[in-house]
Amino acid sequence: MTDWSGIAYIDIKENTSPFALTAEWFDEAKKYGNYKLVFNLATSTKSGEVSNRFLVLQDFVNDKFRFISNENSLKGQDMKENPMVAACFLLKYSKDGNHITRQLRCQGTITKMSYEEASDYYKKDPLYCQIRSHIYRQGEIVDWNEQKQKYDELVRRVEEGVTLTMPVYQTGYEISPFSFDFYDSAGDQIADRMVFKKNEENGCWDYHRVAA
Repeated sequence: MTDWSGIAYIDIKENTSPFALTAEWFDEAKKYGNYKLVFNLATSTKSGEVSNRFLVLQDFVNDKFRFISNENSLKGQDMKENPMVAACFLLKYSKDGNHITRQLRCQGTITKMSYEEASDYYKKDPLYCQIRSHIYRQGEIVDWNEQKQKYDELVRRVEEGVTLTMPVYQTGYEISPFSFDFYDSAGDQIADRMVFKKNEENGCWDYHRVAA
């Protein structure tokens, strides 16, 4: 990004991959924003009924976005019917006196991680997240008092030394992107955008600048 122009500039080096740019943006956001990366995930049924929600990104590794969810939830059912998804990250932080606003969108296909791989992430989650996965079935009608009793019971068991294992319905998912849309701006600059799309014929990434 230039510091002299009223128009932001995404500097794309020759043969830059969208994965390298994604990693660069994520690293900077975590450095200056000091927060977990959260994204909006859009899913749909085969008939085209769309729903979306915010999730915590567990990892960005091997050119894939990883997250954990209940496979019996609405999004889990959607992804079972239709593995095509869209994800959107909003990265906002301050750097060198500038308010940075970046948006990263991607489209891709969903695959499941192994239970063992997903369980490794589950073990690193805060305790309240682990407890939630045991006492809630996402989207089901619940009784608050009953949930509170279950919560208190699990807290007591953990304090006694019990380790909570990941329920079998908790599932690790990976998004394998086939398109990216990068939006970048600082302060009152006019934003810049770069779009990457995978060329199915040669496996390379085609990219071009588009109006923001």
